[in-house]
Amino acid sequence: MKVTLRSIGFRAVTDRARISAVTHGDLAFHNPLAPDRLDEVVARAGPGPGDRVLDVGCGAGELLIRLAERFGVAGLGVDAAEVQVQEARRRAAERVPDADLEFVVADAGSAGVLGAGPYPLVSCVGSLHALDGNLGRLAELTAPGGHVLLGDGFWRRPPEPPYLEALGATADELPDYAGLLRGGEAAGLEPVYAAVTTEQEWERYEWTLIHNGVRWADAHPDDPLAPDVRAWAVRARDRVLVPGGRDTLGFALVLFVRR
Repeated sequence: MKVTLRSIGFRAVTDRARISAVTHGDLAFHNPLAPDRLDEVVARAGPGPGDRVLDVGCGAGELLIRLAERFGVAGLGVDAAEVQVQEARRRAAERVPDADLEFVVADAGSAGVLGAGPYPLVSCVGSLHALDGNLGRLAELTAPGGHVLLGDGFWRRPPEPPYLEALGATADELPDYAGLLRGGEAAGLEPVYAAVTTEQEWERYEWTLIHNGVRWADAHPDDPLAPDVRAWAVRARDRVLVPGGRDTLGFALVLFVRR
């Protein structure tokens, strides 16, 4: 088995990572898309045995583990949250003990952390902030003719001030759908497939996180993190209830090919 954990110098990870782990519970992925839809998109990249895949912001490692299960790939996953990487190691040891997977605790922006590449497939789902939004960095790590899998948010409609305030965001932080798909053009990335969350997926995702947070806080009243988890759940519920709370934010997986 080659499932390793290395700690490389990086900024201190806050309790936010643990709150995310608590609220997501046993969800396979920390985003609204159903796992079978992610499987569908990744399969179009055509990964195969012997390929080494890079996952930036790998979280609990589910993407690389599923690729190892289905296609026999090797992979490197990088995430700044040790609690997430520990879970990735546990899942990998349980499900693909013989897979050539490596999980690294590190700041993805640090020199040398992501390896030299090129990789046939580079993934960054919900974690482009780890590279300061630099989609070009993902392209640099991808072999010509290879694929970049990007998962990110977009505005389904112009966000209203009450929603932005509840979200703690500004209108210029996300593009619209067209902007998301065109965002890789300058880096030579052409979008070839995409999957967008449905309203039902969003509804299930939002309320699953809220329920997990409230339930965990009730079950762990003496944990120092309990007040923060409950406060997060309350804010999330308030955000859903403000004008635009259910139809403003979208999430998409976009598969690019590097030209």
